[in-house]
Amino acid sequence: ASSTGEEPYTIMICLMELISNLHNWDLKMLATDLSTKVLAKAKNGIYEKKQLQSMPPILISKYFDRIEREGCKYYHVKPLLKNYITYARFNLMSERFPFKGKFDFIFCRNVMIYFDRPTQETLVNKLASFLEPRGYLFIGHSETLPVSTKSYLKSIGPALYQKIG
Repeated sequence: ASSTGEEPYTIMICLMELISNLHNWDLKMLATDLSTKVLAKAKNGIYEKKQLQSMPPILISKYFDRIEREGCKYYHVKPLLKNYITYARFNLMSERFPFKGKFDFIFCRNVMIYFDRPTQETLVNKLASFLEPRGYLFIGHSETLPVSTKSYLKSIGPALYQKIG
């Protein structure tokens, strides 16, 4: 769940900062949430200064434009960042996932804590089926995967799993 967009934008900033020759990469992100309200905020990409307080000023100036609205200062995500991310409404509990391809990375952080164990297992099975072989699944630090997933996902760090195969 992408919520209001802070995490997808932060992840994309990290990738953009780490990858040299970005134009040689097919880099894009699909960020989903069930709530149309939070998706609208994420798509707008407008944040208060306090929401960016932990970000280095050099990155703020590189990826955000300062704007004023009704006498208040805000920061608006620049197109160079925004263009890499597509926001869409999606219910993780849908019986079928509508994705056409597979993903190298899936971030499903701090969502599974709201589900019972059988539902978590069903969700992880679906997510793993859309991971590329050797793709990565990131979960929240307070979350754990069902034991049954060990046959196809191996733990490679706290809250980080890699698809076997």
